[in-house]
Amino acid sequence: MPRPAFWDFIRRRVPFRTLYQKLLLSHLLITLICLSVMGGFNYIATRSINNTHIVDLLQHTSNQLQSTLTTRFQQMERTSAMLQFTLYSMLNRNNSKFNQAQLATQTRNSLTSMQESFNFLNISAYLPSDFLASEEGITFHDITELDGRHRAPEVLNTPLHQLGWMAFVDYEYPFMRFSTRRHYSLLSCFSTVRTGASQQNFTYFIDLDEREIAETLSTGGETSQVSQYLIDASGTVICHPDAALLGTRLPGELVAVISGIPEGGTELYKGEQYYARTLLPSPWTLVVSVPNDYVWAQDSATILSILLAALVATSIALVTASLVSHQLTKKLRAMNAVIQSVAPSFAAPGESVAPIEQRMVVPQDTEPVDEMDKLSIVFNQMIDKLNLEMRRALMGMREQEELRYQLLQAKINPHFLYNILDSIKICNSLGRYADSSQMLEMLAQFYRLILRKSKDLISIEEELEIVRLYLEMESISHDYCFTWSIQAEEDIAMFMIPRFVLQPIVENCITHGIPGDTGKMHISIMLSYLEDNIYIEIADNGLGMSQEQLLMLNEVVRGGHPSGNRFYGLSNVYARLLPFTASDDPIRFESEAGRGTTVSIILQQTIAWEEGPDERAQTDDRG
Repeated sequence: MPRPAFWDFIRRRVPFRTLYQKLLLSHLLITLICLSVMGGFNYIATRSINNTHIVDLLQHTSNQLQSTLTTRFQQMERTSAMLQFTLYSMLNRNNSKFNQAQLATQTRNSLTSMQESFNFLNISAYLPSDFLASEEGITFHDITELDGRHRAPEVLNTPLHQLGWMAFVDYEYPFMRFSTRRHYSLLSCFSTVRTGASQQNFTYFIDLDEREIAETLSTGGETSQVSQYLIDASGTVICHPDAALLGTRLPGELVAVISGIPEGGTELYKGEQYYARTLLPSPWTLVVSVPNDYVWAQDSATILSILLAALVATSIALVTASLVSHQLTKKLRAMNAVIQSVAPSFAAPGESVAPIEQRMVVPQDTEPVDEMDKLSIVFNQMIDKLNLEMRRALMGMREQEELRYQLLQAKINPHFLYNILDSIKICNSLGRYADSSQMLEMLAQFYRLILRKSKDLISIEEELEIVRLYLEMESISHDYCFTWSIQAEEDIAMFMIPRFVLQPIVENCITHGIPGDTGKMHISIMLSYLEDNIYIEIADNGLGMSQEQLLMLNEVVRGGHPSGNRFYGLSNVYARLLPFTASDDPIRFESEAGRGTTVSIILQQTIAWEEGPDERAQTDDRG
């Protein structure tokens, strides 16, 4: 590529063969370029500063609001879980009239306690009409009533067991609830749940007074020019310091602008900057806006000061550079040679981590004579420190990975224990004391087995024993409505497997596969060699699932679907299998509705070290 004519002209007129001359010339050119373009960028700088001020103002205004409101809505979400459990327990107890009245009183007290503890405006429930308390009409209502907010389309269209959110404007409670005909504007969460025993639905609502949130919005702004309010997905204002604006809908163009605002960013619309954040777990959006004129009026002096400071700073930088450059060039070549020799030691991640051996040469038996010698000593100290930090980092990464694995594994055990204890509780409530006693004995044996070793890996033989105990306990709990078989090739049980991997899969077979009260199901577990790997297949002939459900399962397990804690056990298994397999897809799911489900796992052949207390694992090269 030919040199530009201007560059050749500079080289002929101004000699800059030495490094010192090049440094001076480069600083001079940078200074001239900065001064030349500073005026041209004045407008851009002003606009950038304005936007920065607006973003800072909006972020400062909304951060505390978001934290406060999110905490409030999370209280509603947690209360919903407690409320669902309380109502579910009440409706699945003894259905005699005396017991219903007693349970209704206890449950009403629990609901009142939740309401007062979290300062909610009201908690109400719509119960099946055959339940005695459904006629109460204050806290409990009849779900078969033809009118009422439980019949709102948003409520009816929300899937069972899913928490929904809804705003009500000018809602009137029954007179006996507050002894008044006052109308309230509400921010509510609700859910419709199907009971296990009678297969009937009940719906509950947790209500916040909209004025409580509106008061928070009215006191959260730094200036009166900042506007703050909540909108729903359609752009309807559901909470605003000005009550007259409740129920109004924003223009469609503005709703589109708000929907497109990136996280932490702003958008300009008709002379105002808008900032929006979703207030999880609700679907509602906090909108904060401020006029552009508010910032423009304050920035004239700021722009002038920045321009003057840039000119002065550039001049000082040029003078300073000439002085410093003269001193640096003396030993810069020597330092450059050492740095070049050190550079190959800085390996990319995953490559060599050998310590750095190169050092700068410093005077011996004398004090350093100048700053470059001191810099050489500091450079050598930095290399020693870097070597030490590299060793510490490697140890920390290893400890962090082990801790992460243990945390993933520890989340499964309580989940399993809660299910088994619940099954024992059901057996006791049904008078099956022999079954519950046997399950307790097996549960004790089960935990003695899984707590006997604290390492990450156990033998396949021990893992199969865990699964066998689990199947026996669940068989008793489910009235022997399923059978199972375990087949393993010779000597395969001596290999190692991540602890508590097969049980969550078998649990899902039982939870989602049993075809019904009269149906029977068989679960087969087969272990075999597959080249240098171990192949495990767990299959059942139960209910199976549709292709849409299967697709969602695969996405959730691999972290590609926003389904919260759904299929958490299988997601946990997938995460813990990854370090012990060379396959890109260590776990696969195949299913067909009405035909059953098959889960296949591919693991490396791993055996335990025969020596040392750590019992770590290595890969066995099995042909």
